[in-house]
Order: sequence, then structure tokens, then C-alpha cells
Amino acid sequence: MAPGDAGAHCNLADALAWKGRLDEAIAEYQAAIKLNPNAAATHCNLGNALAGKGLLDNAIASYRQALKLNPAFIDAHNRLGTVLGARGRLDEATGHFHEALKLDPESAEALCGLGIALVRQNRPEDAITRLRAALDRNPNYAEAHCNLGVALATKGRLEEAVFHLREALRLRPDYADARNNLRAALDLKSSTAAPPSALPSP
Repeated sequence: MAPGDAGAHCNLADALAWKGRLDEAIAEYQAAIKLNPNAAATHCNLGNALAGKGLLDNAIASYRQALKLNPAFIDAHNRLGTVLGARGRLDEATGHFHEALKLDPESAEALCGLGIALVRQNRPEDAITRLRAALDRNPNYAEAHCNLGVALATKGRLEEAVFHLREALRLRPDYADARNNLRAALDLKSSTAAPPSALPSP
């Protein structure tokens, strides 16, 4: 790899991130940014790697830089919304999901992220609408099924909740959050547990 080739650093970083070698990927993305600081996609990918390491404040800064360079970058809006939601900054999170939907009204990821934020804001009916819309666009979206199950459970619609939580597990058998929420919903049907809480989109 040529030391002055930003694209080569990015390609290597992408491969390392795919293998889960996030520390190395972060170093390669940072090397690429030093060579080409105006590549919005590289800042966004760096944000993804930082978020994967749990470095959420650093990830937020990277996503913001990506959006400064390209305000119409839908993926950066969605990723920033997700991380802000994980930080509990729900008004900011919903703002970025709305921006993503202005740019692409068919974005299942934006609809799902917005739905999760709305559940956390104690707006389950609005969340249900958004999450159903996400599933209309992508019926195999496990995270949307899981969080729709959560929203339905908070409204006492337990049969529907159980269905969607089981769908999430059918699509992703290793989905621990869906399994835990399914258990909580089934317990709730027996009046032995509280409603499950909204979960972040992985």
C-alpha cells in the first residue's frame, strides 16, 4: 500500500472493520483522513468504528464532521441519530432521523430509528406507526420487529407484541434483546412482569 494513498487506507480500514479489528480500522481511517480530510464517507466510517468500540462521543464528532462536509449524507444522519439516542439525547436524535426521511422518505433505517426514539419518549402510538412503516419497506428488518414488539407491549397489545418479537428471533436467532423482550412480554401476559423497555438499534 502506498503510504500517501488515502483510498488504500480506506479499503484496508473497511476490511479490518468487517473482521472486527476495530482498533486497527480506526487507525487506518484516521490515516486516510490526514491525507484527505474532506471525504465525508471516511469520517462516517470512522464514526461507525468508534461507535463499535463504545466511544460514542468520538463517534458523534465524526458523524458531525461527515455532515458538515455533506449535509445530505443520509447514512450519517441515521448513524448520528442512533448514537445520540443511545446517549439519551432524544430530541437531537429524532431531528436527524427526520432529516434522513426528508432526504429519503423510504429509508427503513430512519423510520426504525425514529420509532425507537419515540418509544423512549413515551410516544408508543407514534412509534408503532413508524415501525410498521419500516417493516412495510423491509419486512425482514429484525430490529424493527423487535422494537415494534416493545411498543405494542407498552400498549398492552401482547399477542401482537409476541408475534413481532418471535419474528425478530426467527430472522436473527442470536438476537439477545429480542429474546429478553419476548420473555418479558410472555411474563407480562401472566401478569408477573413489567413491560419491556425500548431497545437501541444495533
